[in-house]
Order: sequence, then C-alpha cells, then structure tokens
Amino acid sequence: MKRNNIVAIAGLLVFSALPVSAQDNRWSVEIRAGGNISTESFAEVDQKAGVGLEGSVAYRVLPNLSLYAGWDWQHRQAKDPLFGATADVEDTGYAYGVRYLFPVDTRAKPFLRLGGLFNHVEIEDEDGTLVADSKHTGQGWEMGGGLDVTLNDSWSLTPGVRYRRFSPDVRFGGTTTSATVAYVTLDVGVAWKF
Repeated sequence: MKRNNIVAIAGLLVFSALPVSAQDNRWSVEIRAGGNISTESFAEVDQKAGVGLEGSVAYRVLPNLSLYAGWDWQHRQAKDPLFGATADVEDTGYAYGVRYLFPVDTRAKPFLRLGGLFNHVEIEDEDGTLVADSKHTGQGWEMGGGLDVTLNDSWSLTPGVRYRRFSPDVRFGGTTTSATVAYVTLDVGVAWKF
C-alpha cells in the first residue's frame, strides 16, 4: 500500500513538470450525482437501483489527458434479506485514474476515463445498524465516458456513464464472504477548472 502511494505521488510530480499548453486551468474540481444499477447479484442477492455521489480533483498533464483522484459513495437496497436482514448496501471509497478528452472543436467534447477503485462495502439494516463490513478490502476498476460541455472558461457540465467493479471480503459474524460489486452509474457532474 505504501509503495503504491509513493509511486502515485512520484508519477504526479513527474507529470506536473511536462508541458501542457499556453492555457491555464490545469486543475479541476468536480462534483457528480446520479443513479446506479447493479449488473450482478451481491452475495447471491439482487439489488434495487440506487443513488450515488462523487467528488474528485484532476490535474491536466497533457493537453487532453488528466489524472484524477476522488471519493465516491453509492447506495442500493437489497431486494431480499441479506445476512438475515432487510438491508442497504453502501460502497464508499476512492477512485483514481486517467481521463482523456477528445480534441474536437465543439462545446461538447467526448471523454473517456479508466481507473482503479479502493472501496469498502457496508451492509446496514433498516434501522441503520451496521450488519457487515468489508474494511477497505475491495480493489477494483472503473471505465466510463461522457461529454464535457463547456459553459465558460472555468465551468462545464459533465454527463456520463461508468461501469465499476470490485470484489470485497465482507465480514459477517465470525465468517468472511467474498462478493462482487458491479454496477453502472448514470450521472451528471459540474466541474470547475482553475
């Protein structure tokens, strides 16, 4: 884990020295909100559609390439009892990766993003009591795309879709269960570039 952090920081420092262009606005902050739909059962239980939020920071290392890192929260409800309770499935954690903005001469530029996840899952009953937890054991990946719609020099809207997948080890009682969390998000973001 420490080695990965050192490599990530060293990479960011090296990329920050590369020339971008005469334009400013290398940094951006983005807030995203939307819905999510599970593509697989979690611990053999299907989930209802849910909601999610994300906040991230990005640094543009080349004219059309940025590195991003952020925090994410996604919430879904199990369709059937999970670990013996009517349950909500929440995953929170960190997303990091690269984002490529296609160099087209329009206000709405398509983008692709590909990255990693370091998430954990919490299972809560209808009273909000924690039933099971994975303690940040879920490493995974995400890929997605969308549009970066320029509003002015500093602001843009970023509707998009992402596929996310990770496999946490969920602890319930004295046992650990491996599970897969996989879903598609449909969300809209607001980005401030500076």
